[in-house]
Amino acid sequence: MLDIQDEELDRAYESFTKAIEADPSLADTWANRATVLFKRGDLDGAIADLTHALRLREDANAFYNRGRVFEAQRKWTQAIQDYSRALDLAGEEAGHILYHRDLCRQSVGQPSRSSAD
Repeated sequence: MLDIQDEELDRAYESFTKAIEADPSLADTWANRATVLFKRGDLDGAIADLTHALRLREDANAFYNRGRVFEAQRKWTQAIQDYSRALDLAGEEAGHILYHRDLCRQSVGQPSRSSAD
């Protein structure tokens, strides 16, 4: 994680890849490598890693992050679906998720909503 903060993306990618090879059942490792891929501009790779992480464990942060990648790709429907699922799992700390879901809804002409529906 420090390598990501220091923008040492190649080293971070290699570290997460080695961790995945050692234990591919760790959802957080897949999600963290997705962060590196996103920062590198590999949006399809980030989605693949986040999807794998979500197969291992449903997690609000992973749904939110995959939603952000879909949003970056202008795949509004997929982003809205992921943000909605993140809201289901997030509990109280959902303001940022609502914000991004509303942006995507506006992009496809749906009304914004302030609740978790």
